[in-house]
Amino acid sequence: MRTLVETGILDTVPYREEGRRTRNEYRLTEKGRDLYPILVALLQWGDKYCADPDGPSLLIEHRDCGASVEAVVQCAHGHGPLRPSESQTRPGPTARKLPEGTKT
Repeated sequence: MRTLVETGILDTVPYREEGRRTRNEYRLTEKGRDLYPILVALLQWGDKYCADPDGPSLLIEHRDCGASVEAVVQCAHGHGPLRPSESQTRPGPTARKLPEGTKT
């Protein structure tokens, strides 16, 4: 938990129940909330390939309608879900050329 706080993924918020000592509650920061799609995707992968035969131990559902929540890869124009073969990579604005003679 300390590492997640130090890296800005979680914030600690002190609270105290009556008659008890002060404790910290851990809350996601904006940076932490941005990890949500990644965590959902990892959970989906684990459910598909590693789940108990009786089913997964955790379900994520849409609070309003009860449907399963899924991570989907799509382009910025809303086309998707995309398969890996429908994507491509290219150098970004901070990419640098390798020095002459460098092997990749």
